[in-house]
Amino acid sequence: MSRAQRKSRPKIAASGLYGLLTVAVAAATASAPASALAATGAAHAARAQHANSPAAIVAPGHWAQVTAPLPNNPLIPEIGLTRGADGVLHVLWTTGSGPWHIKDTPIAASGRVGSPVTIATDFLATDPDGTTTPSGVDAFWNGIKSNTPNSPQGTFTATRPRSGGSWSVSGSAFAPLPAVPDTSSSDTATTGSDGKPWFAYSGTDSMVVDHVGHPEVQVAPSDHCCFYNAGLAVDGASGQTWLAYSSLIPGSEGIFARPLSASGPPSAPLTLSATRSSQGGAKVTFTVADAGTPVSGATVKFCGRSFTTPGSGQVTFRVASVSPGSATATAARGGYARASLKVRATC
Repeated sequence: MSRAQRKSRPKIAASGLYGLLTVAVAAATASAPASALAATGAAHAARAQHANSPAAIVAPGHWAQVTAPLPNNPLIPEIGLTRGADGVLHVLWTTGSGPWHIKDTPIAASGRVGSPVTIATDFLATDPDGTTTPSGVDAFWNGIKSNTPNSPQGTFTATRPRSGGSWSVSGSAFAPLPAVPDTSSSDTATTGSDGKPWFAYSGTDSMVVDHVGHPEVQVAPSDHCCFYNAGLAVDGASGQTWLAYSSLIPGSEGIFARPLSASGPPSAPLTLSATRSSQGGAKVTFTVADAGTPVSGATVKFCGRSFTTPGSGQVTFRVASVSPGSATATAARGGYARASLKVRATC
């Protein structure tokens, strides 16, 4: 089963909104009283129910209909937004029921809503996102090229010139990691300080990032549920790319953030801690973790030996004594920077 077919994030049907995709332009509403905003919102919702075509102009402070109701499928999955150097805002979305069509509704700097443009057809994919690079506007989506045997799958991209023009779809895909295929939700995209796009995907128990020119990398603990709502941003001062996501892992709930290296892995190291014991023979137990979550598959080296951590993230080494002396342990795993720790023990 492909990662496009094994989506884990719940999708919200838009049938209650008659399948309308809307964009908010917040300008004149900042100081408006709540009652006035509520009345305005109700009025717009009522008008939207009877609309037969997208609004011609997006006015500041109002919701505007960007697509007409979809007759065959009211579901419009997560959308992407990016703006080119020509001032055009590109609203990226999908339509269909498998295969899907990747669409772009352009909104001019004047607020005029253009006709939707089809970027790609016949993809088994959802959740497009986009970003602007020095050379153009890039769109990304994850899935399968067509419903045929051995069809290419992974992350696909399309580009158009920054100053206007047509979309061009890449003929190849960014290859997914075999170990974490269930990462079909396109959550975020941005452009790094090197001018190349970053994008991230999440799944039931995994999260990966891609930096164009580098392989896809797993950045969250695998086989732990659940990760959601990735966000990417670039530090304007240092140029460092940061990733943040929401974790629902028991004992590690909350929002986590960390900087990324150019190739994708977190630039912060794994967490390596040790517990010494002399009961039943001298031994040192190491725990490898990521943001408080045990990491399996990490290699811990200590006293000339090495062990691989199981799901608990812990491995135990027998030693001659836990006092005195000093020895250094290291922990490494693909997708993370190496961690080291000095331990009071004699090998």
